[in-house]
Amino acid sequence: MTTGHPFSWTQDPSVSSVQNPGSRPVVGEPIDWIRAKDLVEVIDDWLPAARGEVKSVDALIRILRKLPEEMQVTRGVSWVSDLCIQDGRVTVKQSWLSNNWLKEIRTTANELDELDEWQILVDSLVVAGNEGLAPYSR
Repeated sequence: MTTGHPFSWTQDPSVSSVQNPGSRPVVGEPIDWIRAKDLVEVIDDWLPAARGEVKSVDALIRILRKLPEEMQVTRGVSWVSDLCIQDGRVTVKQSWLSNNWLKEIRTTANELDELDEWQILVDSLVVAGNEGLAPYSR
């Protein structure tokens, strides 16, 4: 795992108490230290180092959820596909967030006429053994 990268799970404030068991719990809404829109232009550069890693898929989805749903569909599906599938082989069939995120953006993908790319990703994950998305597979 690469440390110091903005997508590194170890820098995620939500896991800080796991990393630092002596730390006090945070009270109130978490501070959003990184604006997702500022990271959009560096995601393509990060993808090769993050491929095939479940934690990377979830880190990306956390960022995508902060972006407009149109961008989640038009760019995010492709990015998630890149992390999950290499050379036609699925390396991540499911992450903690992937199934719900894919279900959440399905309607927008259809409205934007981007359902084909969404469907290819879902079908690939189901063929690899993701049973949670089976009802959405062709």
